[in-house]
This record gives sequence, C-alpha cells and structure tokens, in this order.
Amino acid sequence: MTTEDSVAILWRTVGGTVPIVRYGPAPGVYDGEVLPVGMVIRLGPDVQGPAGAPRLHTAPPWTFQYEASIFGLQADTTYYYAVFDGDQLLAGGDADHRFTTHPPRGSETSLRLWITGDTGEGSDSQRAAFAAMRDYVAADGRPVDAYLHLGDMAYEVGSDSEFSEHFFDIYAELLRNTVVWPTMGNHEGITSSGVTQIGPYYDSYAVPIRAEAGGTASGTEAYYSFQIGRAHFICLNSHDLDRSPTGDMALWLKNDLEMAEADWLIAFWHHPPYTKGTHDSDREMELIEMRELIMPILESGGVDLVLCGHSHIYERSMLIDSAYDTPMSSVGVVFDDGDGDPDGDGAYRKSAGLNPNNGTVAMVAGHGEGGANIARLPGLNPLVRSVRGETGSVIVDIDGDVLESVMIDTDGVVRDRFRLVKRGEVIQEVVPFPWQATGPEFVVERFSPGTARVEIAAVPAVADARIHYRADGVEPDLDAPIYTGPVEIAGSGRVSAFSVWNAGERRGMTGESAGLDDSVSLHRYLAAGADDGVEAADGAVVLDGDALPIGSDGVVALRFADIRIPSGAYIHRARLQLFKAASSSVATRGEVRAELAPDSAALAGVPFEFSSRSKTVASVPWIVRTWSGSVQRDLNTLSPDLVPLVREVTGQAGWASGNAMTFFLEHEGGDRIAGSSDSGKANAATLTVTFVDPDGLGESVAAATPDLGRTPGGRYALSLRWPAEEIAAELGLSWTLEASSDLQRWSVVEPFGSSLEEVGDDGFGFLSVQIPFHQTTAIARKHFRIRIYQTP
Repeated sequence: MTTEDSVAILWRTVGGTVPIVRYGPAPGVYDGEVLPVGMVIRLGPDVQGPAGAPRLHTAPPWTFQYEASIFGLQADTTYYYAVFDGDQLLAGGDADHRFTTHPPRGSETSLRLWITGDTGEGSDSQRAAFAAMRDYVAADGRPVDAYLHLGDMAYEVGSDSEFSEHFFDIYAELLRNTVVWPTMGNHEGITSSGVTQIGPYYDSYAVPIRAEAGGTASGTEAYYSFQIGRAHFICLNSHDLDRSPTGDMALWLKNDLEMAEADWLIAFWHHPPYTKGTHDSDREMELIEMRELIMPILESGGVDLVLCGHSHIYERSMLIDSAYDTPMSSVGVVFDDGDGDPDGDGAYRKSAGLNPNNGTVAMVAGHGEGGANIARLPGLNPLVRSVRGETGSVIVDIDGDVLESVMIDTDGVVRDRFRLVKRGEVIQEVVPFPWQATGPEFVVERFSPGTARVEIAAVPAVADARIHYRADGVEPDLDAPIYTGPVEIAGSGRVSAFSVWNAGERRGMTGESAGLDDSVSLHRYLAAGADDGVEAADGAVVLDGDALPIGSDGVVALRFADIRIPSGAYIHRARLQLFKAASSSVATRGEVRAELAPDSAALAGVPFEFSSRSKTVASVPWIVRTWSGSVQRDLNTLSPDLVPLVREVTGQAGWASGNAMTFFLEHEGGDRIAGSSDSGKANAATLTVTFVDPDGLGESVAAATPDLGRTPGGRYALSLRWPAEEIAAELGLSWTLEASSDLQRWSVVEPFGSSLEEVGDDGFGFLSVQIPFHQTTAIARKHFRIRIYQTP
C-alpha cells in the first residue's frame, strides 16, 4: 500500500530474523530505516509466541510475516529499499526494489494501470499475459504505476500455498516495485471471509481502512477507497457481504461518493454486472444484485469505469447509464454505441468532473489466465461493444482529461481500444436503436437429410435495417447480396451475414449460422383449441379466445402434444414461433418456463391453473421486440433458445417419446397480440426442437459410476473408462455431463474442458470431464454423471 507520504512493505521468512528495512533516494543509498519495534510481525500457526501475537491463518512451517510501514515520505517521489536480517541483505539494494508515493491529492498527473482478473491457475498462459504486458510497457517506455487485480488470484480454494505459487511467485518482478490493489473473488472466499476479514487473502495484502490513501475510512479490509492525483478508486466486495442499498457497504459507498473530489472515478470488484461469458449476469444472484442495487449508487456518483472479473472473457460495454434491468437490455440506456476508438468511431465523451448519470463504461477482464480461447465470440451481451476470447490483460492510461484503455493478448497484440474524454459540458442523449453485440439471428431447420433452410433476421430489428449475406464461405461485405428470403444450404454449408442500419451509418457484427449435423428436427403446431390460453391476474383462465395477449397482466400457456423426443436424446436447440396478430412498437420483457412434468396434462381452464402448475428451475428471458410490418412469422416473433427448459423436462424420470410439454410466458410492458389455436392452425404457435436421437445408435457405454478426482490444475473432474471393444471402429462418440440433486432429475451442465480417448493404451476408452467449479462448491449435495452414446 502506498499513500502520499507512506508505504507498507510485506515479506516473509522461514524462521525468525532481526527485520530491518532501509530506504533512500538511490539503490544502496539509505537515509532512513524501520526497525522491528515499528513493524507488525505475524507468526505462522506453528510458531510459538506471546499470547495475543498477530497470527497468520495458514502458512508453511516456521513462517514469519513482516509488515513495515514507512511514514514521513515526500509525495510523488521514488525511493529505493532493501530488506535486512540485521546487517545481512535478504532482498533489494537494486533498481528493481523501489516504490513511488502518490502525487498530492487533486494534482494533475499521468497514471498507468495494469488490470487482470482470474489469473489463479499458475499456467503458462497466465505467465504469457504477464510477459506481454511487460514487453508492451517497455516498448513505449511508460511503466505501470499501479496494479488492479479483479479477484480469483489463487485457484482453487484461495489457500496460502496457492497464493504463493499462483500469484506472488509469478508476479514477483512487478510486485517488488508496484502496489497491487486487490479485490476478493469467490475462490479466495472459499478460505477467507469478508465478514471476519480472516484468511489467506487478508494475510496477503495491506489496504487502506482508515482513509490513509484518500477517500473515506471503511474500517474494513473487505472494501476500501483510495485516490491517486485526480483519480478516485473504489474497491467493493461482491462475494460474501450484504449488497443491499441499506447494508454497511452501500452506506459507506454513498458517503465515499459524496466526499469524493476528483476528475475520474473507477470502481472495481469481482462479480460483473454485465456478462454473457463463462458466467451469466442474468442468472447469478451476486451479478444481478451488483447491477440492480450497486450500479445505481455508483452512477449517481458519476462513475466512469467499472472493472470486474469472474467471467473468463473480455467484454467491454458501450457508454451506458441506468442499465439495471434483468434480463439485460440496451433499450433506452446507451448514450454512445460507437466503438470508442479514436481511429474508429471516435472517443466517448463526458462532462468534466464527476457528474451523476453522465455515462459509464463497464469492463469484464476475467481473461488473465485463460479466456474462452477463441478469437471471435458471438457476443450475447446486449450492452457489449467488444468481446474477445483470448487470454490477455488490460492497460489503462489516464492523462489529464483523457482515459485510454487497450486490451492486449499474450502476443502483445491490441485486440480492443477505447478512449474516454471528459471535457466541458456534455448533455447525453439516448441512442434509440443502439449497435448490437450479436450478429443477425439465424434459424436453421433441417427438413431432409443433408439440406436445410436458413432464415435471417436483422439485429437490431429496426425499420431501415438490411442484411448482407454469403453462403459460399467468403466473409460478406457491403457488396454481398441483400437478404430477401430463406437461403438453402447443403452438405457442410453455412451462412454468414451482418446488419446495416441508421441510413447505412451503423454496421453490426458478422454472424454465422449453425451448420448441418446428424440431428433430427421436430416441428409441432398446437393440436387443439384448448392447447393455449391466458390466466389473468385474478386467476381466471380463458382457453377459447381468438388471440393471446403477450405482455398483459397474466400468464400465457402453450401445450404441445405428441412430442416424439425419446428419453436420453440430446437437445441441441428449441424455439417457439408465435403468429403476429397485431403490430406493437413497445418492448415487452419477461421469461419463459416449462411445466416440470414428464407428461403435461391437458389444460382444463380452472382458476389459477397456470400459476399453480410446477415449473422448471431453469427460465429463459425473452424480450419481445417491435412487431411491425406485414410478415406474421419472422425472427421478432421467435423465442430465444429454450434448450435449458426442454432438457430439464425430457431429463425427468417418466419422460417418453409422445409425451406432452407446456410452456408458460410471463411478460410485462407493451402488449403483443399473438394468434391462438382457436383462430386456426395457421395462426397457432409452433415448437421446433432439434435433437440427436439415441435410439438404434448403440448401447450406452457409461454404465459405471464415474470417478471424481482432481486435475493437475486443481479442478474437480469426472473420469470414466470402458472396454474399447464395445465401440465399433466406424462409430463416433458423443457425451454429456449431467448434474442432479436428487438422482431423479438430471440437467446438462457445460464442462470447463474434456479429454476423450476412444482407445487407451490399456485397451480401454477413457474420458475426463472438468466440472464447472460453481457446481462443485456444494459437491456433497450434487451428483454428476457422464452419459456417452454413439452417433453415426
């Protein structure tokens, strides 16, 4: 920890020493020292010492930890230091062992930040990202002034040894001269507690709790603030503290913001308010609450930049404000939908100083050890302007009224850049139809083996949008054909396309349709007039109406009979298609659930019938966009992918081919009038499910209970072996990882990774699947299985 006039230096030894820190204006030139009487000395658990002596939570045998604070220093000054055992030099005495005090609060200064998150594996990619940053700053001769870590620096459980091996050992060359300002992640939170401030995380750092570095005293190491020149920083705990507006952390935050006098406000914590990476901020409570409860406080205080980790991806938003809805939406919350690049659409602009609700850029930088490892992601987050899957890190430069940020990969290549300028007075206006991080939407339906029809819809769905596409493997450009209707593909064909709108001034990302596979498509209309209906707020159920009001005060039910999906089938995709009976221009927000029954009973029309039926645990958010034009069935009347719901229903004991399932739509906002089955089959809703049919494709080969173990990287993994002669050489393998809490209902979960060998050295097949860690935090209450089946 550094301040304007002090520094805290921490180190450890094996066995006791006579600790002394000497410091001065040059390497080896010392005019000051700190003696043991001026230090805090923490003892390892096995070290004998006086009663009440400060203790470490855990540590290797015979560990002593020293915390030396040096006071009375000059502001904005570099000092060099060395650590001694009496007169014996232990570390330092060279140019690398140095620190620089903060400039006076309120003074103009240049500042360079290095930002990483989720680096805790100790992997080669983590080291490569660190090396790329050092090469980048060496090339332009501007070193890092401060290091902000966004949490999860010590996988798997935040132990003392994991901190040493996965953090301090790797970043030693930086940490001996650069302060790290940390925030606690969920992995550190397994062993450390934000409530008690006890654990290896709290042993590892010195942070300001008494406003030593500016800001307002928090009285806790779990959250804090500090200031460097005209930049004010706020670190929050998103893991294990109360996030409510009346909680201690939020009350302190409001007070800190009221007292802040700065030009820049940067907040950081672990769980991101906006992400669709390896985590989903529409589904996880910590992320939802940070968006809904904490972001309004920060934006009312004029926050400029929000930094988070947790999701192993890089995502960076547009200039936004008041994006608090769940599910996330870009409607009415985007001030600038450009890329922010000074060489592209131009810098984002805000008013000088700290002004409430003048725009925020939110960033996820949880890719410091291993991102999603693909170069271009589909980008499902509606607020994101840039999304990358490579491992890397972020460098932020602040110079006066300009902030510039770059994301670099492990080769030092800049993958994203944006600039934020705070100058004069800027009156922000909402962009009515902002840029979308997704490419166009595609629907691929396979009606015969080897051929399919692809429908494309523009995103966003605005009146002047047009779509350019190609189906020949060439990247489409503005000279590519304009989409006018379904495209036929065959073999391994795919369709690539992008949207253009706003009189051609705005172009979206290029998206690509799914290719053909060995799956089967099931297409079902509602079979009878009583298969759909509406339940009003007072419980009254109507089954014989000519239309279905989507978005009114009620619940819409859609029951599909004769769903010929065999038990054990793997569901690829599932969509509902509505019929537009009337146009509407107001967005309608809500969600879809399915009835949790292996064979959904016919709708009876009794009061409160829909709301009383058992629902799936999973839900899928659905923002029903503008309904306009004369086409009654298009991508705007098509639901999001409902795979989680269908998997949960068909995964129940008792599910069989030919059973029925019912979906429930609960929306609020602008009304939509959809056709009902009573107004004719052509107007009824349809369900399309694409799945791999296991019938006749071979016996299951995962009969034995898999073994649960730990991978070399520390993750939990399931391993399965089977006699290789059971697998015909001409057949391939498919598999799913499934989880259950009761051994009855199984749901598919996405693994971190896998390794599959059809024939091992011992004559057996072998499969190892890494389990997502959030599924293993309650490992004693979860059951996992691997299901392997054969496909042609």
